[in-house]
Amino acid sequence: MLIALAIITAVLVNMSPTCSSCPSPAVTYAAETDNVTLCWQIPADIDIKRLTRFTVLALKRPVQLVMEKVASAGDSGKFFRTYDDYHDGLYSGRATMDADLSGRMVFFRITNYSTAMENVYCILYEMFVLNDVLMCHSHAIFLRTVVPVQIQNCTPNLTLTASQAQPVTLTCSVTGKPQPRVAWYSLPDMVLLKSSITSHSALVITKSAVEIRVKRGLRQYLFETVNHPNGKKRTRVLTVYGKYDEIPSTAANNATVAGMTSATLLTTKPTQGQPEKLSATNLRTGLIVVSAIFGLFLVGVVFLVLRYRRTQRNKSLGNKRVRRNDTEKSATPLTSCEAT
Repeated sequence: MLIALAIITAVLVNMSPTCSSCPSPAVTYAAETDNVTLCWQIPADIDIKRLTRFTVLALKRPVQLVMEKVASAGDSGKFFRTYDDYHDGLYSGRATMDADLSGRMVFFRITNYSTAMENVYCILYEMFVLNDVLMCHSHAIFLRTVVPVQIQNCTPNLTLTASQAQPVTLTCSVTGKPQPRVAWYSLPDMVLLKSSITSHSALVITKSAVEIRVKRGLRQYLFETVNHPNGKKRTRVLTVYGKYDEIPSTAANNATVAGMTSATLLTTKPTQGQPEKLSATNLRTGLIVVSAIFGLFLVGVVFLVLRYRRTQRNKSLGNKRVRRNDTEKSATPLTSCEAT
């Protein structure tokens, strides 16, 4: 018995019309076969006790110059009737109306919505044969048909040979009415990378792009789009495979000596038939080595110059000392024996 009751409850929930906030937005969207509910809030300056009927009107097709009745509810809030003579019987058996007087809300419900029901709807509060037409026009709701989103073009799966963290732009184009909401996620953790929510009401082509950084190995990104709360989400998974070139053995040995990894030495794949280009890291390393050698050369030159000058100075001092000794010897007076 309980199982049967649960099944019946689930069926009733699934069959219940889609309810929106009250009052409904001035522009409300619905998809084909949707169950739609439009809601009006009864203004505070209207005395509910004086109301005799609540009536919803819509523009007459195809002239669209006058408003014709669609459905109405009585002063108790219960459904009264659908006006099958108007709108070529479009709403016959598919439109009802009721009111929550305690909450001061009026509901207009459409079952199995179709594009032909895209129209401007307003509510008329009837008060003892006196109809306030201006009140009707001041509470108009434009019910529009949703065009489901479709993903047109996306960046194809990529296999890139590039340096670490190279920027790459992924793009997808979608169509729909209203303008679709899009989001990019990084898989498998569903990390949000970028989102865009707009309210453009026309059928448009939206191009969305996100910039990522290429990483080694396989990476997947999810593009998701939807333009209706009850609409079906469209998704596309984009795959990016990042890899790096192999470094020649000699270069690898040099990199080991210099304490560098292959990923930092080689950043671009050499073009076939052309010599391999040095990376910015190799260029900086070469400049440092050349600068060091040149510095050592300058130090050696300065050392040799100073040593040469010191040697010359020592020779000059030695020559002066010898000449002074010779002068002293020649100036010494001779003894008597030496004179004889």
